[in-house]
Amino acid sequence: MKENKLEVGFIGAGAYVSGNHLPNAQRNPALRIRAICDLSAETLERHRAAYQPDYVTTDYRDVLRDERVDFVVIGTQHDVRLPLIRAAAEAGKPIWVEKPMSTTNAESRQILDIVRRTGVLFQVGFNRRFAPGIVDLKRVLGRFPRLQTLYLRAIEERKLWPDWPFTPQHGGTLGSEACHFMDLATFLAGAEPVRLRARGDAMYALAVSIDFANGTVAEFFCGVHGSAGYPKEYIEAFGGECTAVLRSFVELNVCGVDGETDRSYPLEFDPQPEAFRDLPAFEALYRKNRHWRDHIPPEDFAARHYYRSQPQVNKGRYEALDDFARAVRERRAATGCDATDGARATAMVLAAEKSIRSGGPVEFSLEAALRET
Repeated sequence: MKENKLEVGFIGAGAYVSGNHLPNAQRNPALRIRAICDLSAETLERHRAAYQPDYVTTDYRDVLRDERVDFVVIGTQHDVRLPLIRAAAEAGKPIWVEKPMSTTNAESRQILDIVRRTGVLFQVGFNRRFAPGIVDLKRVLGRFPRLQTLYLRAIEERKLWPDWPFTPQHGGTLGSEACHFMDLATFLAGAEPVRLRARGDAMYALAVSIDFANGTVAEFFCGVHGSAGYPKEYIEAFGGECTAVLRSFVELNVCGVDGETDRSYPLEFDPQPEAFRDLPAFEALYRKNRHWRDHIPPEDFAARHYYRSQPQVNKGRYEALDDFARAVRERRAATGCDATDGARATAMVLAAEKSIRSGGPVEFSLEAALRET
């Protein structure tokens, strides 16, 4: 630690890490960016100027050998995370790894063994659990007599994504994005999944039904077949004559739960802070988002990188990384998603792939999935 701040080493600094974790670490008063590792010299020079780390490198081993690095953030592409997790754990570094943690059940089994054997602090970047709207929604659902059905929707626009997620080794929408909602549905349901059925195209547009052990049924739609001009995410929950609706993390509506009122949440980044101030939160977000989509800066479109111009709702990215940093400092367990949560999400993705191929439902057990060869 320097100046009583935790020093962070980043391994992998592509668009997502560049748009979220690096700026979040920079603005966190308890953190200091010690090192940035990436294979792109251009990326490293850009980040050297923007974040002024002590050094940049193309060799992740430099970061792991550095005694001043208090924890690492692994944000590489999915298919190279296992060896980096192993190396970081054996170096004794607490690990934050982006989702998905793994791409196969065999990888998950190895990661679980690595974490148990080394005792390293470990968290998977399923950040939505930390979003203020989700925190409130989870609390409200705890007051339902019974949670019976969940509906989740996350629809984006393909042309605004980079190409690499839509390759067989990264799994497209199902492998790169739906894992978020596998985890989120499980978190909100508060029970283990026991059956999945998926329909559609795993690469670009799909629907997934999940039955949970407590009787909750979840349905979610995920894809890149819509317009980015409309806000991406929407959650509805029903049960025991109660309803809760979270509209793209900016507006929570609650009916039938005594003492609960509607809430709204500010944008994390607002390029038009004075616009549409007289409108309800979701309507204002829609207007701002549509204006952004119609006027994307050419340099952002070319880079497939929109964190400098798009209105950003609070999905808990800052809060999740901050909570992990607090766990490192306080030498306690992290409260976010652990290796078991990461393994479950991967196993659910693979079960959904199997369901799409077979055309029918798939019985689910994490224990059974981890026994697969």
